[in-house]
Amino acid sequence: MPIDSHSGVFYVPDQSLPPHELYHIIQRVIEAFPNPEAMDTVTYITTDWL
Repeated sequence: MPIDSHSGVFYVPDQSLPPHELYHIIQRVIEAFPNPEAMDTVTYITTDWL
């Protein structure tokens, strides 16, 4: 499978994060990368984004 087919994938290693916190983290990621093509293939969703 080509790498491009996985572009923009979010990986959440801490499955215990509450949904509202995940939402805020994903919003920060989207603000940091207005152009989705500039994102890494997989973006780790952690509290470091907050």
